[in-house]
This record gives sequence, C-alpha cells and structure tokens, in this order.
Amino acid sequence: MVLAIIQARMGATRLPGKVLLPLGRGTALSEELSRVKRAKRIDKIVVATTTSSADDKLAEYLKESGYEYFRGSETDVLDRYWQTAKNAGIKSSDAIVRLTADCPLIDPAVIDEVVSTYLRGGYDFVSNSLEPYSYPDGMDCEVFSFQDLERAAREATLPSHREHVTFYFW
Repeated sequence: MVLAIIQARMGATRLPGKVLLPLGRGTALSEELSRVKRAKRIDKIVVATTTSSADDKLAEYLKESGYEYFRGSETDVLDRYWQTAKNAGIKSSDAIVRLTADCPLIDPAVIDEVVSTYLRGGYDFVSNSLEPYSYPDGMDCEVFSFQDLERAAREATLPSHREHVTFYFW
C-alpha cells in the first residue's frame, strides 16, 4: 500500500487558516486533495491535523467533506505522522508519501514519479525537495517506509527532528 499523509493545520503564522481559503472550486486543501487523488500510485489519503482547538474547524470541514483524517500532536509532527499511519492500518514495508497542505497545486504526475522512483529503486528515502532542488516550491514530495517512520518516531530526540517529519532521515 502507498499511503499519502497530508499535514494540515489552521494555525499558520504567515497566513492563518490558509488551508480553508477559497481556491479553484473549493478550498486550498480540497484542491490539493483532488490533485493527490489523481496520482495513480496513491492507494489511500489521510489528512494529519492537530488536536488543538484551532483545528476543530478544519476537522469539522474534513468530516463534512468525507475526507479521512487523524488528529495528533500540534508540536510533535513526527509522532502525528506515525500515529496517523498506524491508525490507517499500514504495514511496516508499506510506503508513506509525505505532503503538506502548503502545496495545493501539486502535480499528480510529480507524485507518481517520486513514488515510482522509491518503489523501483530500493531506496530508504526519496525526495524532490532537497538541495539541489529538482522541482519548484509547491511540488514537494517525500517517500519512505512505515518501518523507517516508526524507527524515527522511536529514536529521534532533537526538537527539530520531532517538529519536522523527515529531518531525522536527512
């Protein structure tokens, strides 16, 4: 299985509530979800948001719109991802695609290319958002196994590793 987890929250400091701002035929988040659904290599999508009351409106929107979501820690994003994956019923060798709600115009073909590279290459981690950058901002996509996410969740101790899901991998 290939599980896409989109991290989203309402509390962005530069533009609060941006994930629910109007874009296209819906919101920024619904536009991104629509694009991720068109990726052929994705089997399941879950939005990972927080248990903060600031994200109650987002959770209600996701519920009303029929999107699958999970609520976890606001500050320990690595744990939120791990808990989201566990809750989604993923197996240790299954792949996780990390996406952020900051990329509402992501190209499904880019997602498929990054996932395909991961699946055929025997890699631990594949990303198109490390230097030197291979795609412009907004096309950010990272892929890794649930087994590696679980290991990172157990072993990562630096605050930066807990706040940013893949810093431990880097």
